[in-house]
Amino acid sequence: MFNSVRMSRLALTTEISLWYFPPSRGAPRFPEGTRQMTKADLVEAVSLQTRMTKKAAMELIDVVFDNIGKAVKKDARFSYPGFGTWSIRTRKARKIRNPQTNEIMKLKATKTIGFRPAKELKSTL
Repeated sequence: MFNSVRMSRLALTTEISLWYFPPSRGAPRFPEGTRQMTKADLVEAVSLQTRMTKKAAMELIDVVFDNIGKAVKKDARFSYPGFGTWSIRTRKARKIRNPQTNEIMKLKATKTIGFRPAKELKSTL
């Protein structure tokens, strides 16, 4: 696609930026905070930064998140230094009201996964 030997670092970055974000697609030229990154966006970014194919990047991302999920399930916690910690959280049983019938119902205690960002990640926001 391009010859990195002949291009300066700035020109290479510009070339990748123009190729990665073509104006005809209209994405992702959004004001900050108005659009969330999707899995497809993450796959594309990883494939560009690592020079992997999109298929290989998607498989890598899937393997990483599958292993994070398995680690949380097995150990009830997974920590990635500098990024954050995933952990299992328990929600207490509680009573709720059906707004259509005003019937009081009981919800069982449930488990969910929570994420707590590390100080380093918080400081970059």
